[in-house]
Amino acid sequence: MILRISRFLGFAAILTSVLCNEFILSALFASGEHTGTVNTYIIRILQVLVFLWGFLLLIFAKRNNKITAVLYGILVAILLIAITEIVCYIIYKATDPDIHESLAGLYEPDPVTGYKYTPDAHVRAVRTIDDEVIYNVEYNIDSLGRREVPLENPLDTVREKFIAFFGCSVAFGAGLNDNQTLPWYIQKSLQDHKIYNYGVMGYGAQQVYAKIRQVSLAEEIREKEGICIYEFIDEHIDRTVGTMEVYNLWAQDCPYYYLNDNMIRRNGTFTTGRPLRSVVYAILGKSYLLKLLKFNLSCKYNSYDLALTAGLIKGSDSLFRRHYKQSRFIVLFYPGTEYVDEMIPYLEYYGIEYLDYSSFFELTGKYKIPGDYHPTEEASKTIAVQLCKDLYPD
Repeated sequence: MILRISRFLGFAAILTSVLCNEFILSALFASGEHTGTVNTYIIRILQVLVFLWGFLLLIFAKRNNKITAVLYGILVAILLIAITEIVCYIIYKATDPDIHESLAGLYEPDPVTGYKYTPDAHVRAVRTIDDEVIYNVEYNIDSLGRREVPLENPLDTVREKFIAFFGCSVAFGAGLNDNQTLPWYIQKSLQDHKIYNYGVMGYGAQQVYAKIRQVSLAEEIREKEGICIYEFIDEHIDRTVGTMEVYNLWAQDCPYYYLNDNMIRRNGTFTTGRPLRSVVYAILGKSYLLKLLKFNLSCKYNSYDLALTAGLIKGSDSLFRRHYKQSRFIVLFYPGTEYVDEMIPYLEYYGIEYLDYSSFFELTGKYKIPGDYHPTEEASKTIAVQLCKDLYPD
């Protein structure tokens, strides 16, 4: 009886490993689309493991009871893991809020930064949690993929200086209309400056560096003198090193930079530049048990992570100054940033100017969008007042 069951399970495992390939799974579950590079790796690894398990079970079912027992033990362990994952999936779906945000047409792939804004995009962004509207705003992107910073007076187009904001969703103004962002309030206050918003949601230090390296700023920014402000939050370190959480959420195709003899080097994307780690991240990222536990590998920054992030910021500074030799490059530590004390020694070593607003106010109450983690219009106003004073104290 045991022999028959072993043979049946062995043949079933081998047949499953042959039939469950990425092409059949794509046709069944991905609406005809390809499963993606990382998922293909995972499927092939599982195919090999299932095939080997079935093959070994057929070989040792009759010859070696101990090995057969081990193989059955592996099967039991897999079944227990599967049951645990099913239970955790049910709990996760029951407790996880139903979050939706319509951003169709806002992004397009980019071989340099992984993704960018679609030029001339005009998107109505509606974010809801359990059918409650959190915000309903409009994002307008210009012909060069930057967020528009509209002038109060459309005829007021002649300005001698500029300020270019780089960073992530905080610089971009996620959850805010064009005339509610920090760059807009700076432009309103500094009448002789033209303001540019290069912030892109989800970007880290490596994408800011790649973006500045990619574009010809002198052609995109006509003013001859100005300031580059790089808005910094702790999450930029996560995005730069590509932690498990960041990788699984959106960063598979984002640029992978690393340090080699204290020099910045690039090796493709996080997926192509470190394939083994990417597969491990992808497998662990599919576990609902780990999601409930909020498990995230590489969630604690080390000296390498800080040095890499600072090195990329230095690279951005050097590239910017190559275009505008008499201008300033400033790192703005946004309120709520915790790793300021760790980052400042690197910036001072590189001679990079910075403004520490990390304790300026707590990102709660009137400064935080309810049901979201992004700053409000009130935060934009408050920071704009202080920033103008710090940029031009006289």
